[in-house]
Amino acid sequence: FCLTPLTGATSPLMLSAILLEAALFYALLTVRTKSVVTTYLTALAASGSLWQAMHFGDFSANSYLLCFGGLGLAILIGHRVFTSAEDETTDISTAIGGVGHLMLSISGIGCILMTLNRLWMGGFQGGTILLQIGFIVAALLTALMQPNADLRRWYRVLAIGEAFAMFLLVTFGLDLEAWQKTEIFVTALGLGLLLAAHVGWAHEQDRRSDWVTTGLAFGSLLTVAPLMLGMLGQRFGFYHEATGWRFVHEIGGLTVALLLLGSGILCRLRATTLVGGIATLTYVATLLVFVRLPDQLQHMAVYMMIGGGIFFVVALLLSIYRDYLLALPERVRTGKGLFRVLTWR
Repeated sequence: FCLTPLTGATSPLMLSAILLEAALFYALLTVRTKSVVTTYLTALAASGSLWQAMHFGDFSANSYLLCFGGLGLAILIGHRVFTSAEDETTDISTAIGGVGHLMLSISGIGCILMTLNRLWMGGFQGGTILLQIGFIVAALLTALMQPNADLRRWYRVLAIGEAFAMFLLVTFGLDLEAWQKTEIFVTALGLGLLLAAHVGWAHEQDRRSDWVTTGLAFGSLLTVAPLMLGMLGQRFGFYHEATGWRFVHEIGGLTVALLLLGSGILCRLRATTLVGGIATLTYVATLLVFVRLPDQLQHMAVYMMIGGGIFFVVALLLSIYRDYLLALPERVRTGKGLFRVLTWR
């Protein structure tokens, strides 16, 4: 049917079949001639055939990017796994890898541009966020597989671009109050500082970098402070939040605090350990706010009795641990026991 003259409107499925035949022709020619040019022509014709077939099936824009980006990643993984060291330097092998890089890179750039367009025209879309997360993972995975430093750098830049576009879509696309968008912005900024500081820390040699220390400290504070302040504001009644944002403060604050504390202990980093520990203690200590006394106990005399009891217990503990408390400044100075945290990076 491909030899039948076309009249009127051309079916996308017909064009897909013609391009598929062209792709098969160029593929056979590549096998025979080992030509780099025909390798790229094969990929171009096959991509056009797939494009027309998806157009005939009325797929969404997300599906195009997901399909071509996924194919590019699959080509790169297959090229990395199944190509031997001897074949890796051949022209055909390089061309196949180049096809994978082109497909993944063009799809990733297309995802960024589509995100900016949807931010301008339609606002937040959950499917776009999932697509961006997929491209971020694909870019980072490809960067880990690449022996070429320039390609590793490019895919890191692509991942950062995807993350920044996703951040813009979440921050300005959601129907939120100004303070909520500010909270997202500050938390994301803190996460970015933490990520950069951890990368710098991993590449440190014997000499410590001041910017790494600053990044760890400010990154930890900026990440957890907005969530903790929002949580404290809710618990002490400074404002009332009836939407799901309340759970962002409660669950998100605890999660970030525990992650900072755990990563700080594992990596022996002082700033993240201290900030995470203080945030976790604050979260646990302020749980007492949820304790509601009966109406009969809500009198000044009862509060005075509770205060006197607390004072008595504190005085008793001070008398028992007097020697330990007197030795505390020396333990802090020498970094013994729990205070070893103060000697960490």
